[in-house]
Amino acid sequence: MLIEVFTFGDFDIKINKKSVLEKSIRANKNLELFKYFITYKNKKLAPGTIVEDLWRDDEVVDPKNALRT
Repeated sequence: MLIEVFTFGDFDIKINKKSVLEKSIRANKNLELFKYFITYKNKKLAPGTIVEDLWRDDEVVDPKNALRT
């Protein structure tokens, strides 16, 4: 099984040369978090920093639980 993650241009994840992402899921926060972890793969990340970076323009009611849902 060949797994490829493309981070330049359009983000994509392919397994055996076939994309596993649908266009509708590309804007999902889970995908944004996955991209974030790939980008900062060798760094320790504080949950507060992640919340600030991913929800910068959004109102977060409960920042401590934002990553748990």
